[in-house]
Amino acid sequence: MAESFGKKVSLLVVPAGDVFAALAQGANSLEMDTVVSGVSTSMTAEDQAFRMGQAWEALPEPKRQFNYYVIAQSGETKVFYIGPHAPALSPDDVQLVHRLWLNMRRDPSVADLHHSDIITYALTRLAGQYAREKVEILRDLRSYRAAAAMPDSPRLGNPDADDTGIRPSPPAIRQTRDQ
Repeated sequence: MAESFGKKVSLLVVPAGDVFAALAQGANSLEMDTVVSGVSTSMTAEDQAFRMGQAWEALPEPKRQFNYYVIAQSGETKVFYIGPHAPALSPDDVQLVHRLWLNMRRDPSVADLHHSDIITYALTRLAGQYAREKVEILRDLRSYRAAAAMPDSPRLGNPDADDTGIRPSPPAIRQTRDQ
């Protein structure tokens, strides 16, 4: 099918005990940007992507990121980003970062503050807390996710929520790039 669109296809046969390790190693060694496979009869596309991600994590450095396409018999295609990548942010998440930025920029001592500074600070602070309070952080994260799954759950970044716009947010539609 790819050749009908003018794409060159090279088939490669690699004997291996773990298909995901073989695919990840092959993609890395050949500096591939994309790996395509059909959906398995024994696992979901998400499970396949998780296994591919595990295999990628086990590779020695240097490791190349790549896109992993899993195609169902119906033709539905799911794309997974293997390796570190930017998360998909919901509009509410972007709104929250922006409102925090606006509020913090009011202080003249941080007049050159950027949106990325807000995210970096929040992640660094969370990483420090996680190192000290792993059990509590995981408990809170589970509670947050359970509350966010409720249909009428208030959202983070909702300007109507309160004066800060901060409320727990349900997860965005799960995008495969966060797998």
